[in-house]
Amino acid sequence: DISPHGMPDGSGLFLESFRQVHMFAQEALPILHNACEGRRLSDFRDIFALKVSAVHAFLLNRSRSASSSDVAIMYTDASDVVFNQPVSILRDRFLALSANGEKIVFASEMSCWIGRVCTEHDEAMFFPNSSQASSASRYVNAGGIIGMLPKMLALYEFLRRGSPACQHPWADDQCYIADFARMQVPVGMAVVDERQTIFGSLLVSRFDSDCPGDCRNSVFPLLCACLTCGRGQDWSC
Repeated sequence: DISPHGMPDGSGLFLESFRQVHMFAQEALPILHNACEGRRLSDFRDIFALKVSAVHAFLLNRSRSASSSDVAIMYTDASDVVFNQPVSILRDRFLALSANGEKIVFASEMSCWIGRVCTEHDEAMFFPNSSQASSASRYVNAGGIIGMLPKMLALYEFLRRGSPACQHPWADDQCYIADFARMQVPVGMAVVDERQTIFGSLLVSRFDSDCPGDCRNSVFPLLCACLTCGRGQDWSC
């Protein structure tokens, strides 16, 4: 129930989009698990450690099942990811994009963010091949990840260990995941969903923040990207 953008919690809209798309497809809802349910934060800066700890505990517990290696896990942050296809279709897209589950798939967005808007140095370091991307949505979005359970568990082990590249006060989970993708994409262990075939991305800003925004009078837009404050990357709904 926490939004880093200072806006009302987006989980209600996330769950509604999830329910509606499966209702129209006449499919049963897949199992949902809120890893952070009931947890409280005294300091918002602790949210990264909380999420990593909660999701890692869930994956570790699930991995003890005999059939765990055949399970695909989809992780989303409710604040900025929506569903526009039922999971049956997303599963097929995941298998095609991930070489039948051999790779972890990361969501993408058009704004370069690693806990702050990227400088040119940041972009060169974390996204050295961004100019070769197939679309403008070329940067990792930590709000959407899908992979087979063993690979997801390996990712969260990495996140728990930390990364020297992200030992800065402004670093957040997107910095760590961008660093993981930087190392794993070139060796065929991960892929960025640059065409947003699985994860849709909502870019949210507020009128009273440093970034301009047109978020329809601060009402969280369900299927529309708002202005972002990336370098030279402003667009409206």
